[in-house]
Amino acid sequence: MSLKIVPATEPIPTENVVLTIYAAPGLGKTSLAFTAAHPLLLDADKGSHRACNIKDRVIINTWGDAVGLTAEDIEPFSTVVVDTAGTLISKLMAQLIRNDPKNAGPYGGMSGKGWGNVNSAIEVLIQNIIGAKKDLVIVCHMDEQDKNGEITERIDASGKPRNMIYRVSDAMCRIRQNPDGSRYLDFDPREGGYGKNPAQLPKVPFSHPDKAPDTLAKVIQTIKDELNHQTEAQADALKFQKNWEKCIAEAADLPTINQLLDLAKEKKISQQQKALLIARATELTFSFDKTTGMFVAAKET
Repeated sequence: MSLKIVPATEPIPTENVVLTIYAAPGLGKTSLAFTAAHPLLLDADKGSHRACNIKDRVIINTWGDAVGLTAEDIEPFSTVVVDTAGTLISKLMAQLIRNDPKNAGPYGGMSGKGWGNVNSAIEVLIQNIIGAKKDLVIVCHMDEQDKNGEITERIDASGKPRNMIYRVSDAMCRIRQNPDGSRYLDFDPREGGYGKNPAQLPKVPFSHPDKAPDTLAKVIQTIKDELNHQTEAQADALKFQKNWEKCIAEAADLPTINQLLDLAKEKKISQQQKALLIARATELTFSFDKTTGMFVAAKET
């Protein structure tokens, strides 16, 4: 079986995304998660009953409840929500230690082997959900870290899995609150707070789910649309670059050089692409006439 190589000029559509949400207690993380498209919530915190607009959920008592979900179980849903990642990871750690005491480190923590097993198990769960072509929403509590008087807000998750969540997330936001009590989603990374904003979203209002029951569904679709637009734009730009280089290399007379100059003006090409045209014109002994704005043949001496 030969390896399928996807050409750089062929865009790869984004079918599903991983979105991480974190916030301080009481700002409606679970209620927001229920505004995703056709969500199934994996309730590790056992607090979904307090949310607004409750949808289908699975109560996660142990790690086995999470990994016991099959592709058939999640097939009817568009979004799978992990709520919260920190609690689910803690339940995984407890199960790993029960299964093999060597997973335990000193003072009740995890050993090096244990952390490796935690990472592997979490990554398998995430990849199974992504592989089923479902959007994944990872809900986390917020942890405040004080470093020399500077407060950093980050997701509350144990050890190495926290870095994995940062890595696999396509987008990441905090729920923040205005002075008047209204809430919004902040995707921008800022000093003292993590974020990922590939779609360059502004502050997104987070109204009560009774008024806006599809807030997260719209956000996720916007992220997908923008990622796909970026991919297509990059592929188009690369195709143009390859064609431009080919046309430059094949240009052999003055009319062709000036046709390429007109195209350069129309497409507003980059300085690097202009440099290729100038270099080819110079190689053919043509010079640029500032009066006409065109290339001309070198004068005979």
